[in-house]
Order: sequence, then C-alpha cells, then structure tokens
Amino acid sequence: MPPLGPQQHATLGRKHFAAYFAPRFKDILQLCDRHGVDHRTPMNQTPLIAAAAAGNVALVEALLAGGANPELTDHLGATRCTGRCSRRSATRSSPAGRFPRSTS
Repeated sequence: MPPLGPQQHATLGRKHFAAYFAPRFKDILQLCDRHGVDHRTPMNQTPLIAAAAAGNVALVEALLAGGANPELTDHLGATRCTGRCSRRSATRSSPAGRFPRSTS
C-alpha cells in the first residue's frame, strides 16, 4: 500500500479530531471507560493530548478528573497538555475507579 499523501493525511487527521472538538464527548468518555483513560488513539495520542490540541477545555477537565496523566507524550515525545493541565492536575482529586489506568 503506498504511503498517504498530504491531502489524505490531513483528511485522516480531521476525521480523528472531529470528536474532540465536539461539545458533547460522551463517546470519548465511554472509550476511556472501556480502554483506560490513557489509552492511545489511532493517531498515537492519549485522549487528553487530543482534547488539549482541540482546545476542548471541558473534555480536558473531565479527563483530568478521571485520572488522565498529563505527563504522557505522543510518538514525537511532545505533549500539548502543558501549563494549564499540569497546574490543574496538581490540585485535582481523582474519583477512584472511574477510569482505570491503561497498562500500555
């Protein structure tokens, strides 16, 4: 299979991030319940990294409250969840059992 071209890569990225831009994110939280809050998306990001990249503050806060780790990085070694997420995680309380930590 040939590698993706720039247009195909951009389309794939838009499809992936669409759910993270949405004001209703119940499906993402259900994925976290099923796979763990720090699971990797098909784009090799955690839901927290994707939500922060999309600027979805409500989802970022929900994921942090569920125990998401703001220190995890993507495949390039970068995290988009800096500053605000790090400060927020230092003061949050995590409801036990809401999202189990992923083992990957």
